[in-house]
Amino acid sequence: MKITKLTLNNFRAFSREITFDLKEGKNFLLYGENGSGKSSLFHAIDQFFNEFGTAREFSDFKNIFCPEIKGSIDIELDNNRSWSWYEGGNRPTGDADFVDACIRKGCLEYRSLLKINFVQYADFEESFFFLASKILMSRIQVPIAGGQVKTIGELSAQVFLPSSHRPKIKDNAIENINRFNQAFKAVLPEVERKASEILGHFLNHQIEFSFEFQDLNYNPKTRKIENERLGLAIKFNGKEITEFDRFLNEARLSALSLSIYLASILLSAPEARPGQAPLKLLVLDDVLIGLDMNNRMPVLKILKSFFEDYQIFLITHNQVWFDLARGHLPESSGWLHRELRANQDAGHLIPTLRPSVADLARSKQHLDNGDLKAAAVYARSAFEWKLRTVCEKYGIKIPFKSDADTVGAGVLWDGIIFRQREREEQREKGTQVPDFVPLDLETQVETMKSTVLNKLSHTGSSGLTSGEVKIAIDTVEKIHNHLFQKSKTNHGDSEVS
Repeated sequence: MKITKLTLNNFRAFSREITFDLKEGKNFLLYGENGSGKSSLFHAIDQFFNEFGTAREFSDFKNIFCPEIKGSIDIELDNNRSWSWYEGGNRPTGDADFVDACIRKGCLEYRSLLKINFVQYADFEESFFFLASKILMSRIQVPIAGGQVKTIGELSAQVFLPSSHRPKIKDNAIENINRFNQAFKAVLPEVERKASEILGHFLNHQIEFSFEFQDLNYNPKTRKIENERLGLAIKFNGKEITEFDRFLNEARLSALSLSIYLASILLSAPEARPGQAPLKLLVLDDVLIGLDMNNRMPVLKILKSFFEDYQIFLITHNQVWFDLARGHLPESSGWLHRELRANQDAGHLIPTLRPSVADLARSKQHLDNGDLKAAAVYARSAFEWKLRTVCEKYGIKIPFKSDADTVGAGVLWDGIIFRQREREEQREKGTQVPDFVPLDLETQVETMKSTVLNKLSHTGSSGLTSGEVKIAIDTVEKIHNHLFQKSKTNHGDSEVS
């Protein structure tokens, strides 16, 4: 089950009706500048599928500039069903499929990530225990005595201080504490294992970790529950470290906390009933901004590897990251790319949704604005995208790599030139075949590679000139417009449609 349309009306930044058309249920990569409404989309999904007992009234989220417009959220699904939440009404909590979707939803924003990104808490272990038992791992189900299944959150809620020392009341309280201890200790190794597996996708993190938890204990003398704490034992490069929040850089801390969050989301999704295809949502709003660019790319691999059966909303305010992600999450693999822009002409924000601008057009815009590095980056992205498309369409053989996304423009171009050399050899043997890449275009690309692309790769764009970047953009545009012809013979030519 997937969402095909999501319509918001008078919800936070969206003072007017706006529809996100997800086609037949595609994943959604969204760029939004500050104030454009991207976080409002995040909160709309999060609140619509909120856990029961914690959802707020719709009126709490209305746009303050349009109090007279009745707010609503409407969702259409790929099985011709729909769910709605209107101001003054309730969410469809009587629908079993909706309830299942709420259980399986994972929504994470950067501010939430900071809660375990080891910001200076007065007492980290106490705060981390609350976060893990009440939020992160609260929906993970565990079997308990009597054949029942409870969630960590349900068991945590049953932990209470006895109101008196009467044996029955005290024994009941201690029994609930012991039941929680047993379940929590059973869950922690599973989260460790899954989080470590996810963490392994990040580059050179050199981190090992484990949870440290002692049983909760009721102290009859102080009449308090003790040990409500959860610690983290961290090894970096094989060496145990203390004060890891000071020692580890932000990229490693973000990678660790993101891995724990994602592991908890995966383990919170119960097994589907026979014949059921439940809606599983993962919504990430700017959770990658603490990671450097090299460590953002592995997150895309993590999404492909661990969340293949989820419908994913990946939201960012970082334009460069958005453009890089577009190249690795093509629409042909089930992704939509969109941009949100804020229109302030009306005196307040009116977000507008539009398709993302092509890399080549964006490159020209940055050149006009004098930003040579950005112009060169987008020209390279447009160049690589075109080469990848040509290689896929015409069956160009390139060196094997287990991850095709890591094959760069240089390797792709070499494969295309090899096809041209095959054509030249055929002509020498008397076979009439057209050029795959004419000599003048080949020369222009080689010049672009040795100037603009070389500087971009090795010197961080130092020394770029506007003339060089302009020639590079023109060259990429010629590549985009060039008709790569098939030969009329199959001799040495392995092109495919």
